[in-house]
Amino acid sequence: MAEIGIGANAQRVDGREKVMGKPIYGADRLPARTVFAVPVAATVGKARITVIDTAAAERVKGVLAVLTYRSMDRLQKVEFSFAGGQAIQSHFPMQGPEVRYRGECIALSVAETPESAYEAASLVLATYEEQPFAVQMTAAGATELVQAKATAYFPDFVKGDPVPLIDAAPVSVDAIYYSAAQHHNPMEMLSTVAEWHDGSLVVHEGTQAAQAMKIGLVIALGLPEDKVRVISPFIGGAFGQRGAISPHTILAAVAARRVGRPVKLTVPRADLSCHQLPRRNRTPYPHRRRPRRSVCRRLAPGPLANLTVRPDAVYRGGNNLSHLWMACISRSYHARTARHANARLHARADGDGVIFRARECR
Repeated sequence: MAEIGIGANAQRVDGREKVMGKPIYGADRLPARTVFAVPVAATVGKARITVIDTAAAERVKGVLAVLTYRSMDRLQKVEFSFAGGQAIQSHFPMQGPEVRYRGECIALSVAETPESAYEAASLVLATYEEQPFAVQMTAAGATELVQAKATAYFPDFVKGDPVPLIDAAPVSVDAIYYSAAQHHNPMEMLSTVAEWHDGSLVVHEGTQAAQAMKIGLVIALGLPEDKVRVISPFIGGAFGQRGAISPHTILAAVAARRVGRPVKLTVPRADLSCHQLPRRNRTPYPHRRRPRRSVCRRLAPGPLANLTVRPDAVYRGGNNLSHLWMACISRSYHARTARHANARLHARADGDGVIFRARECR
């Protein structure tokens, strides 16, 4: 049997433990005196916070702190990973009163128990000055971007010139295929335990990119590299979701430093699909196919559009796969439509599904 590739006898070294429920994930390892943090999500699509009232939350028994943009540490910017940085998005919440998307974290409660932290989070009250927003590809205010200008980190894929073939072919099929949004729900919760020891930070979290997470923390918090350590004993499912540092990791570190105790922050399972904190997902997008049969049976794929965000436009794979399975001439235009939402990045088989379904029209 081959050592690598399809059919390889790949050893799943942690597979047995995972299917038996035995792994102790990073954030399951609670140091002594650990306290708990719960994020508070914005309930509007785009706005400016005019009032945020934490008085009732702070009176809950066991509450140690309630952080908002008024009391949050001012952090250094960590660049978007698809622009050569380490972060899931370049925008970090709670640095000002602006809300860029529904579900953005506007406050963080920290308490002795999870129950107290959740109760406090539910009592944070915010008043907004709402602004127009765009969350759909066809919505007013959305703007169209081109791959090469949107994300120069991933230039357009070009193979041949499909336009003359499309125009000259005797038979054509013109159809648009749509793919719905899909959201990850891995076994391991999106969670972090952060603790400080004599000015050094230790983060326990399942990640596909421990070095990116470390450097992201170094940049955001202004720490020397030798003062940050990331421990990731297992990954309970990732699918591209854990390939960069997310705001919840930095929030946990800030909270732990603020209260002087280890902090565990867990993103609630129910919030993965509504993006309480930025997560990776496969976004909805249409793919237009205009293949025309010629004597050599080559196909020329049409443009692929992807729902992405301001300010971090995201690369979308897809058309560049066409030449792999049909030796066709293609060009990946990758038009994007910006929206007011949290950033998304690649997912496993990102862009593949609708492309391979669309080929059935040939």
